[in-house]
Amino acid sequence: MRPVARRGAVLAALAAILLVAGATGAAAHPLGNFTVNTSSGLRVGPDRLDVDYVVDMAEIPTFQTRQAIDADHDGTVGPAEAASWRDRECPRLAGGLRAAVDGRALALSVAGSALTFPKGVGGLETLRLECALDGRLPAAGEAGRSLTYADGNHQGRVGWREMTVYPLYSPMSLIAEGTANYGVEVAFPGNERTEFEQRVLYPLAGIDPARAAEFNHVMQLLEELKHVNTQAARKRVDGELDAEATAAYLRRYGLLEADRAKKYVQFIDAMRSYVINYGHGLELVRAWITKQVGPNAPNEQRWEELERLLTTPILPSDLGT
Repeated sequence: MRPVARRGAVLAALAAILLVAGATGAAAHPLGNFTVNTSSGLRVGPDRLDVDYVVDMAEIPTFQTRQAIDADHDGTVGPAEAASWRDRECPRLAGGLRAAVDGRALALSVAGSALTFPKGVGGLETLRLECALDGRLPAAGEAGRSLTYADGNHQGRVGWREMTVYPLYSPMSLIAEGTANYGVEVAFPGNERTEFEQRVLYPLAGIDPARAAEFNHVMQLLEELKHVNTQAARKRVDGELDAEATAAYLRRYGLLEADRAKKYVQFIDAMRSYVINYGHGLELVRAWITKQVGPNAPNEQRWEELERLLTTPILPSDLGT
């Protein structure tokens, strides 16, 4: 049998398997077993656009694509084959995306990638390719900016095309940064963080593990001064203090060393009002979850409430009620 005919016969067999699986009530791909679906998650920052681009293939196109990935045709996709295909495919997909800021084309580069084969219906596999893309935004002018984005990949293929846009400077960043910081408290309750750092991180960094408890105690004390950073940022953004005076403010009231104070001023100049999200966002999330489960709730309940907060549409203003 010729290769084309053999491939056609295999695809027919796969289609039959999918039909039988569907008839028996087995779980099928939610968007259809022949679909190629894409998702573009855009995060717009002050000087960079990040795109989390995902390709989700159902069972039939996965079978076809695996033939190209399996370079030695041994029926399996090894790590080297997966990496080689990712290194080719993500740049190709990035070339099929069209992003522009104020009418100027924006080139997207590949920052990372991942390839997995989740199980599908009838024992068959699906394919999930994740491409982390980014591009440097041109300097902003005085007027507002416009961003256009289009996905030209997989034209003519049946499937879902999803796009989401998350402006970095939006109220949702309060929740994003707050849950990220609060998640550390939930993941390492009590002394678990100190114990983990002593056992794992300190040896890796070549630091004496015996000083972990002392360091964390100092950091907890400095936590009481976190609003100094917010006030310094406000004064800097509002023009009350120049860079040198802001660094002096941080050294005096925030107890920062000179080099760290200087770097934080640079961070303020780059991120401006965004810095409020770290401290204030953490306080909002912590107070909200404590209100929902109580101050003495077991950690499992805090995990559940944190998960609900991450997966339920909610506004930062809701956390203050």
